[in-house]
Amino acid sequence: MIKEITVAELNPQLFIAENVEEIQAAVGPGLAINALSGGVDSSVVTMLGHRALKDRLRTVFIENGLMRENEATKVVETFRKLGVRVDVVEAKAEFFAALKGLTDPEEKREAITQTFYRNVFGRIVKESGAKHLLQGTILTDVDETVAGIKRQHNVFAQLGIDPKEAFGYHILEPLLPLRKDGVRVVGRALGLPAEQFNRKPGDRDPRAAARGERRVSIHGHSPCRPGPRNPRGTARLRPADRSPLLGQRRRAHRNADASFVGDAGNDFGRHPPGNPRGRQRHL
Repeated sequence: MIKEITVAELNPQLFIAENVEEIQAAVGPGLAINALSGGVDSSVVTMLGHRALKDRLRTVFIENGLMRENEATKVVETFRKLGVRVDVVEAKAEFFAALKGLTDPEEKREAITQTFYRNVFGRIVKESGAKHLLQGTILTDVDETVAGIKRQHNVFAQLGIDPKEAFGYHILEPLLPLRKDGVRVVGRALGLPAEQFNRKPGDRDPRAAARGERRVSIHGHSPCRPGPRNPRGTARLRPADRSPLLGQRRRAHRNADASFVGDAGNDFGRHPPGNPRGRQRHL
């Protein structure tokens, strides 16, 4: 049973100090690895891990072809300014191969999980000699998975899975007692810039939005060919699953096999009567 630390109870400096000690005790004189996606949780656990281990933590950005455009470059530069080196690991081909032909959201999540933890990280851990992976699992990830709302790829122990037995290394999860609001507080205390610890899922570069450009690359395919019903060659992303959470309907996955450039905020290029500007509609 995980004891939650609410944001009202949280003393960020004490939380950081205690977890620095715990990470140091777990890893000992060895090495650890962590994956940085640029999101709030992974950014905070990266800073926490480097506070504890310094150069004995190798931080990697897994280029899986499913991230925001130019995300790797932005993440590397942001953390370089914070004194953290980030190595970019090219893995698009492996993820595309694992996802090929899959349409069911749960099958996709499982394919991503196995590719990430067993193939890509298994190889990195073996090559480096590290025995620990530091990751930013939070309490909400566990709640969603255990309740059957959505299988989060980073939840194992709560499902009876031993990462050491399954993948060959131990996983450390210092943010596990926190929810997102608490993680943001810790991120601020660790010195992350506000745009990093306040980042929301789907945040975009406002300059790109102003130019009306939005690029999404999925499965590495080329842009759709324009046609009579799709003159702009716009990829149409179909909601494949929704997760009811906190009274909201969340799109968990979309199916698409294309890259596209469309108007910012549009409904993927459709301009039907009554919606002349093609504003995105939440179904």
